[in-house]
Amino acid sequence: MTMATPRGGPGCLIAARSWIFVPTAGSDPTGVPPWLRLSVTSSAITGGARCFTYRDHNNVQRVLTVNPLRPAQSRPRPDPIRTFTEKFPSRQETMADPSRYLARLLTTTTLFSSTAVLALAAGPSSVALAAATCAPANGFAAQTLTNAAKATGNFGAASATGDFNKDGYTDAAIGSTGAGVGGTVTIYQGSATGLVLQSTLTMPSTAAGADLGGVLAVGDFTGDGFDDLAAGAPSFATDAGQVRVYKGSAAGIVPIAGGGADQLITQEFAGGVTEAGDRFGSVLAAGDFTGDGKADLAITADEEAPAGSTVRSGEVTVLTGTASGLARAWIIQQTPLGQTPKAGDEFGVGLAAGQVVGDSKADLIIGARKKDLGTDTDTGAIFILNGANNKAAANPIFRGQGGTADETGDMFGTSIAIDDFNKDGTPDVAVGIPYEAASTTSKRGMVEMFNGPVTATSTPYFVTPSDTLDSTDNNDAFGYGLVASDIDRDGWSDLLVSAVAAPGSGHANVGRVSLFNGNRSGVLRPERSIVQRDVKAADAANDFFGVGTSVGDFDKDGRTDAIIGAHGETRNGLASAGAAYVLDDLNPATSRAVEQYAPMAGLQTAPTSGTIGPIRYAYVDNVGGPRLITQTSPDNLSSAVRDAEGPLDAILTGRAAVGQTADKKGVAAFRSVTGDLWMRTEQTAGSTAWGPWVNHGGPDLTGITLVTQASGRLAVFGIGARGELSILPQLADGRFGAWQSTGLGNLIGTPVTVPTPDGTQIFVTDADGSVQTALWTGTALTGCAIVGDRAIVGTPAVVSYPGSRLRLFGTTADNALISIAQDTSRVFPPTWTTVQGSDVTGSPAAVFNRNAGRVTVLARGADNMIYGTTESAQTSGEFGAWESVLAVETRTDVTAVPYVSNGNEAYYFAFRDVNQTERFVVANYPTAAALRAGTPSFVEKKAPNQIAPKKK
Repeated sequence: MTMATPRGGPGCLIAARSWIFVPTAGSDPTGVPPWLRLSVTSSAITGGARCFTYRDHNNVQRVLTVNPLRPAQSRPRPDPIRTFTEKFPSRQETMADPSRYLARLLTTTTLFSSTAVLALAAGPSSVALAAATCAPANGFAAQTLTNAAKATGNFGAASATGDFNKDGYTDAAIGSTGAGVGGTVTIYQGSATGLVLQSTLTMPSTAAGADLGGVLAVGDFTGDGFDDLAAGAPSFATDAGQVRVYKGSAAGIVPIAGGGADQLITQEFAGGVTEAGDRFGSVLAAGDFTGDGKADLAITADEEAPAGSTVRSGEVTVLTGTASGLARAWIIQQTPLGQTPKAGDEFGVGLAAGQVVGDSKADLIIGARKKDLGTDTDTGAIFILNGANNKAAANPIFRGQGGTADETGDMFGTSIAIDDFNKDGTPDVAVGIPYEAASTTSKRGMVEMFNGPVTATSTPYFVTPSDTLDSTDNNDAFGYGLVASDIDRDGWSDLLVSAVAAPGSGHANVGRVSLFNGNRSGVLRPERSIVQRDVKAADAANDFFGVGTSVGDFDKDGRTDAIIGAHGETRNGLASAGAAYVLDDLNPATSRAVEQYAPMAGLQTAPTSGTIGPIRYAYVDNVGGPRLITQTSPDNLSSAVRDAEGPLDAILTGRAAVGQTADKKGVAAFRSVTGDLWMRTEQTAGSTAWGPWVNHGGPDLTGITLVTQASGRLAVFGIGARGELSILPQLADGRFGAWQSTGLGNLIGTPVTVPTPDGTQIFVTDADGSVQTALWTGTALTGCAIVGDRAIVGTPAVVSYPGSRLRLFGTTADNALISIAQDTSRVFPPTWTTVQGSDVTGSPAAVFNRNAGRVTVLARGADNMIYGTTESAQTSGEFGAWESVLAVETRTDVTAVPYVSNGNEAYYFAFRDVNQTERFVVANYPTAAALRAGTPSFVEKKAPNQIAPKKK
């Protein structure tokens, strides 16, 4: 009960007495006259100026004026009878500042940017959900390998790939330095179903602590067509070290009884002297340095004191391949290269073989990661030695040369990779700097890139963890390991970068691997970040995921697979037993047909000046071409300007997405038939001119959406071909980073996103048709649950009532339109309700009108006409008749696009007809009576300059 106290006002006088108004719910409270019964639900009654205002159950503003006393009632009496007249405002809830509303709309939801889904209110971000189990992501169909588990076995410490039995399938060797007596190497053969265990190589019983398997290299040392394996055991015989060579054959690599090897190489064999502490075999690299068609082998002894010196600076020995095996050739030391050795230089700790100068011989690059530069210690250097002459000539490159400043402890040269990343015919060089300090407090690492031809005066560019939104914590060791290969088979070589000490899920030293794609720009592009949730494994401290990384085609399907080791992982309760993960199709690309009659996407972006922003539409036509339209005046479709498209080296398909950057530039996103993401950004905010196309790759995308995060930066959510939900985040400088898995899998279709203060709420259907939802916090996915008890087909529609209480709509396989809404505690009930029982096809589009306080939902009928219904009462979930909206046949699902113009809130429902013509139906409430009744009108408006479908 609310007491309406008398208040004065202009031209208003109320007697000095009070009236008591009691809101009722159908029954008369005792003693309340019937003429005082009002239908009031949630709002107070306010008195003043001879009038009383309140809101009814439809949230419509109502005004009662106090009528004068009739003459018969003029004499004073204890209980004068008053009558009241209802007055209706000429306009219900006119917005004083539409630009503020639009800004709010843009920051609280972007559902309409890529799907037929709207949410127009912000509020608490936590969403209470029924308990359910969501499937974890398995974006690489990963295979987990382990050996006979042993604590501190460190399985996965190293891996190497080659065709040991010459059957066309890539085989693999995986090291376990703590297994057996002195380490083991496990051999796996490739097959149509992946890697299959073949054999295990061991050390003799007298070789305890040899650390066999920590270093591996593959090459055809005998020239017989079978790849051979070299395995270092640098801790053998009190760290003197040795290398063991195993020959490939038709049967693969066959172990020798008693832990033997086909060839045993010591420093004496290589022309040196075996001494404790030399660590001969600490690093290996295979390549044809002589150009005779047989692989040669470079071997590092990183603690060797070169002849005539007592300084343990390290040296490299080269053996040449012959028909009978490896033979001694030459030794490489720093002094002949013009350098003064220093104890602990670790000359040779980085090795890479490949063509750098462009002749027929492989060149050798040697890293000395603790080489000093001036007064800065352990900054690092590399030496490029050309082919068979590499025992005499070198081109040293020091850290800080031609790029950023060097710092103590950078360890430039820890890892090295050689390949042609820009496809110009000249090999390029990547150098890992795992302890480079990007700031004064964060030694997170980076990779220094030298485009060929590489010389001592080359100017580099840099690849950093910030390119991928990887961890920026201290000592991530980004660049600890490098693997170069044309992973996506597009002619440009790509690069895998290991950050073995990166944290994850609150744990230290978890590790991750980042994939960068080569391209015609000459600068590596971040593609995706791979973490343990991508292989259905949990993060734990000291896993060191990313060691022992190698690539090959294990199932001979023409696509690149990978092995990623995690040698510190706990298995079966055994600490550091280790594991290795086989990732199938590291960068898949499935060519698919162009979707016919793909839905449109639309978004009104924030104004750059004034109060009205333009509306942007995007879609893919029936031959895979992009269409971009900018409607500069929201109320006037004649203001629509069509983009000239510009050159695009891709065929597109599916639903597009539209978004806006923090600086108010429009963004249009499309996916190609091969699963890549292509984007264009407005050249200037508020203009109709678009910038060039940019390819952002992707995990073989089947559905995309754009969302503006709380930071103002965009993010792209996409579903990969294997059902994983991934995110492509925009970086602080406006660039986009690398695709990252959210850890959620078994999904299909297009994700729907609702931004909240705590992150982004995501709704997406799984392979069974259930709607799953979870909160993306910016770094992880939390609170995943399944909504309701029914399955849908296509994309769900979501609206947000005031207070962020959500309502979902979906279409079932039997052509019913169903809905489910959270209660006042923001909990979804277990059961969906039916809105329309039959004849509904395609995905629905839904909007919540603030002024009417009701939801309107539209969808295609079985006859391809557009039908719709509106809530009977505010937030009631009760809907009126399912009625035809427009007598026009549509061939696409309907897309809802809200807009604000001159203080009015309205909506376009956009679709394309059988002739591919864009059609637009505007929905609004033209009168106060229509607003009170909750009956919007639908009027078609046409865009000019319809372009006939182009031919390809």
